[in-house]
Amino acid sequence: MKLIRNARALFGIALALMAYGVQAQTTPVTPSVTVVWDAITTMNDGTPIPSNATITYNLYGGHNAAGPWSAPVQVLGTSTVRHGVDVGPLCYYVTAVVNGKESLPSTTACINVTATSSTVPSAPGNVTVTLVGPGNG
Repeated sequence: MKLIRNARALFGIALALMAYGVQAQTTPVTPSVTVVWDAITTMNDGTPIPSNATITYNLYGGHNAAGPWSAPVQVLGTSTVRHGVDVGPLCYYVTAVVNGKESLPSTTACINVTATSSTVPSAPGNVTVTLVGPGNG
């Protein structure tokens, strides 16, 4: 008897879903950008970076290739993902820091970030429930 009640409840839910006609929904997505650069291997005079040197990078960002620039974000590797960036022009440059000494800036790279959205699939349709076993009724 409990099986029949459960089957009827599921059938009612299936009918409600089909009657409702769920359609695709659009969900806003916060833009992210990836910034990548080459690792440094030499000092500005051409000598190799000492093997025991501490190397980090400073990432500076702004909305114009001429600045103004944000306070630097320290990055340990040669890439970073910046989440939640503003829509519109976005520019970055990088400096290397070796044992506390900062290099001259890299070239500036810019991108025009556009608004994005993510479309999720429609709900499944034509859901049916069939009672299997004794008690058809």
